Amino acid sequence: MKQTRFFTVGNLAVILTGALLTFQNVDAHAAQNGYNNPLPASIREVTDSPGQYHRKVILTKGKISSKVETKHHKGNDYTVFKMEDSGGGTPMLVYLRGKHARLKTGDKLMVTGRYYKKRSYIKFFKLKNVLKGRKFEVLG
Repeated sequence: MKQTRFFTVGNLAVILTGALLTFQNVDAHAAQNGYNNPLPASIREVTDSPGQYHRKVILTKGKISSKVETKHHKGNDYTVFKMEDSGGGTPMLVYLRGKHARLKTGDKLMVTGRYYKKRSYIKFFKLKNVLKGRKFEVLG
């Protein structure tokens, strides 16, 4: 009995077209949600008027004051740290997916993400001034 090939030219064309459309949708989704055009704001501006920035994508700079790497109960790694302005003031809590071992306390960062003035977890656990980071860059 002769084996048939699983991938034919037609199947490969369909797979490649689907992959291309998927990647185009990812870029369109990022643009639609504001990640390509974040609002530049200092941590002090955001924490002084949280309602103005609530659920908006922002770009902010600051210094890590404390950092925790941990694992979600489902097994996903994530990193949480407090980030402060150079002038002090109220810190912002930043959440990043995955482990980021190269980040240390005292590092200066530029972070892009969606800001929440209050964020609820498990109905009764509420946090204030949370930035769900998507991109970050270590500054000098």
